[in-house]
Amino acid sequence: MNNNLKKSLAGCVAVALTLLAISCNSGNDPWVLKIESKKITKKQFDSAYEGYLTMGREQLQMMTGRKVNEQEFQAYVKNPAAVGNPQLAQVFANFQKRNFLEQYKVMLLLNEEAKKSGFLKDNKVKRRLEYLEKYFIANMYMMDKLSKDEDKIPDADAVAFWQEIKKRDARYQTVPLDQGMELARNEIINQKTKRRQEEVVNNLRDQYRVEANPEFDMEAYLGGKPASDSDEEGKKSENSEANSESKPETPAPNSETEK
Repeated sequence: MNNNLKKSLAGCVAVALTLLAISCNSGNDPWVLKIESKKITKKQFDSAYEGYLTMGREQLQMMTGRKVNEQEFQAYVKNPAAVGNPQLAQVFANFQKRNFLEQYKVMLLLNEEAKKSGFLKDNKVKRRLEYLEKYFIANMYMMDKLSKDEDKIPDADAVAFWQEIKKRDARYQTVPLDQGMELARNEIINQKTKRRQEEVVNNLRDQYRVEANPEFDMEAYLGGKPASDSDEEGKKSENSEANSESKPETPAPNSETEK
């Protein structure tokens, strides 16, 4: 686990948490923090921590390229040493509630100052927050759909897939069977997850109609060449090919004639 991964995790989670609003105290819910006169209740803190873990697990999956189910993630957060990798263990340790508390305090202070300074009134900031809200909603929804899928791979399937991996790449021939089965399981799960993601997206495409404005030159807007330019180049290319075909080919040298 490198520093870039740690920074990406921290950065993404911090952005996600800025979207959590501070609401009023309610009922018998005790407050745990107070920023000036604003109280943060236990329920609010727990909700923020839950969001922190959710975003962290999502980013960890993206960075490592493997699915991390919620139970596995929670177990490593409680006991980071069990992961067996010092750097990765430190990442999981950062997700513990005690460490999150200090990060949460700083986040709240920054939020208060952002509101006080008028930072949130900036139209550019508003547009970014609007995008980030949609981004996190979409990703959380996808994670929720995928988390309901069964990801237990039978030993027989893992062994069979491991044999295929070894046939494709001789470098894996010396890898112990238990490690190979774990690699195979992860690969099977990743493939299933990818197929499931595509299935979810395709179902949504079937449910919702998305239309492009026929009067808007999307190709030019996206940075490509306008359709008129592309057509013109296509005609030039066709003319060039036609001219080359009309020219007689130069006969290949005949060794007997040259003699």
